[in-house]
Amino acid sequence: MSDDNCQSNAVETPCAKKIKIDDQNGNGENENQIELKKFIPTKILNNNTSKKIVSVLGNFKDKSGVGIVILEKKAFKEQDLSSEGYFSCDTKVHPFFQNDIYGNFECYPISSVNGVKTTTIYPATEKHISKYTKQEVHLILETPACYNTLTLPHLQKEQFTLQWVYNILEGKSEQDRIVYNNTCETNGFVLVPDLKWDGLTKETLYLLAIVRQRGIKSIRELDDRHLPLLKNIRDEGKKAILDKYNLPSSQLRIYLHYQPSFYHLHIHFTYIQHEAPGIYAEKSHLLDTVINNIEIMNDYYKKVTLPFTIREMDTLFNIYETNGYVKKIKADVIDNDGFKRSNSLSSIESLSDYSDEESDVTCCIPIEEFCYIIPNSMSCLKVDKNTISFRILTEPKNGGGFYSEFLPTDTIDNKPKVNNMNINLKANEDIQIVCANCSNMISNNFVKFDRILELPTSNLDMSEWFCHNHSHGNTSETIVLQPQKLDFLHRLTFFVINNNLLTDKANKFNLQREIYHCNRCLAWLGIKKKDTVQLYNSEVKISHNNEETYAFTHKNSTDNISIDDFIYTIENMMNEFNLGLQYTIMYKIVLECLISASNKQYVLLWIMDKELQVLRNTDDLILNEKIKLQSTVLTKVLYKIESSLNTEVEAWLADPSVISTDISKSMFTRGVAHLEKMSLKVPEMFRYTNGYCVSYLKV
Repeated sequence: MSDDNCQSNAVETPCAKKIKIDDQNGNGENENQIELKKFIPTKILNNNTSKKIVSVLGNFKDKSGVGIVILEKKAFKEQDLSSEGYFSCDTKVHPFFQNDIYGNFECYPISSVNGVKTTTIYPATEKHISKYTKQEVHLILETPACYNTLTLPHLQKEQFTLQWVYNILEGKSEQDRIVYNNTCETNGFVLVPDLKWDGLTKETLYLLAIVRQRGIKSIRELDDRHLPLLKNIRDEGKKAILDKYNLPSSQLRIYLHYQPSFYHLHIHFTYIQHEAPGIYAEKSHLLDTVINNIEIMNDYYKKVTLPFTIREMDTLFNIYETNGYVKKIKADVIDNDGFKRSNSLSSIESLSDYSDEESDVTCCIPIEEFCYIIPNSMSCLKVDKNTISFRILTEPKNGGGFYSEFLPTDTIDNKPKVNNMNINLKANEDIQIVCANCSNMISNNFVKFDRILELPTSNLDMSEWFCHNHSHGNTSETIVLQPQKLDFLHRLTFFVINNNLLTDKANKFNLQREIYHCNRCLAWLGIKKKDTVQLYNSEVKISHNNEETYAFTHKNSTDNISIDDFIYTIENMMNEFNLGLQYTIMYKIVLECLISASNKQYVLLWIMDKELQVLRNTDDLILNEKIKLQSTVLTKVLYKIESSLNTEVEAWLADPSVISTDISKSMFTRGVAHLEKMSLKVPEMFRYTNGYCVSYLKV
């Protein structure tokens, strides 16, 4: 290369990693070495009989934490198929049967050709355990928008450490394994054997080219600036493998993975006849094809939809599931008609680590009357101080389908959700309208409304609201609602009246304001709209016979009218949601609060489950070591607060599947505080996803 600092070095590779003198103790033993004889298996994570690989979870004696041991039967080496290998005089054979010309035996070759490739991971994290556990796999079609809003934030927050990669690049480790080394910081790379290869067997050749340039996570970030790097890896990698292993380029498969196993750009080199993991269409992208695509369109991989596979225990799966792109596969559970299934109660008891000696601190959660627990489905176990959280899959006992969750009840109100509202005024009744904060009268003394009418939902065509006094034949005619002066028009938790019904003093005070304030205490009361004022139930009261009350009150209300109005607004918008879009999967709602003439705040709400079945304990006391459960239904949401009209809010408001409404200032502040309080009932590790907070509408 023209750059004097770009140097290439081909390095001899021994069959095993050497032990450095610094790592040895006085007995010549490596103090950091993991000894398999000290491994205590606790669970088989995955036993792949086709690939002859087994992953085992366990503990090492005298070491804290858990570890994973991966055992893999190696491919046959041609040089071992000789009288000094498998056919040596020391090979033992046990016959199974002999029939005419056919014989079937079990062969025990000499130990030198009968090794098992072994990989250890210690200490193993939850991510490692998830990676090596057998589970359902799904295919995701990732658009650029999905990458930027779902995948990338996840990668920036959660990924495996890259320190081991930097150790190789900086010459701190595995230097004796390097096959080829180009030290150019821009277009250089290091070629090393993959951990899945023993470094010797040609039939399973597998090398990785790890780029020296940092900050390139994956194929998604490649463009025409990286073409010299990609071509350099292709050309120099082929030559190095030919020189070292005598494999021509026509017998090499050179490709990138998406998603990769670690997010520092690397390229795979494998023998074409070796069926290495991840060589199939949903994951593998040939390097020559990648180069060609970028030459055709320089930002091709920033615009294209890319497929990738994802497993159900991956945290990224939870993000895509939450956003409605994928759904978990329900495990098959055979009932008594076929095979006897595990009893749900016994499964719970096994989680509680029951023993006679510890019966005073053990209790059972008898959920068998509600559902079955699917065996071996627990995941995401976390112990934090005095809290244990985990996920288990359930199935309803009497048919149907639902998700179940467990909630504590120390502060739970057992009342049902707010779903009804009373209107506390009548037509032709003398009332006064006053500020709810200071009781200042804002109406022109007494007001008597001729009509009390409900406004239509914003999702309806206005022409469908009337049955008279408009043209039925002219469909192009714009329908405009023209309220009469003494009409009281209400919707959700606000009402609209003519501003002439309000005092001259209050109107004069609000003449130059878009927001309608109390002229005495300056409280936020509503929004001015031409010759009408939209007043909010939580901000004003009506006075009748010297008694003040809110215009609307809720049955089974909480202690705060703003929270009642907040919940009622969301519940009613959910009920109206399908009027405009019949086949929606997830409800999306924007609640807007006007702070000033040019400033709004927003609550972005995704309704995850409108009717989520929740099991909760009904008594503070535990009787007979059993917790009594009660089934109830509530609404689970994702929410996010935005203090200005940014690009995300604009995208929501432009989406025809999203509905929105204005809410009062106190509804906004009290409602957000309510969601924050309800979110505390969600275990912390499940509480946040992709910038949104998980909460319940009301518990």
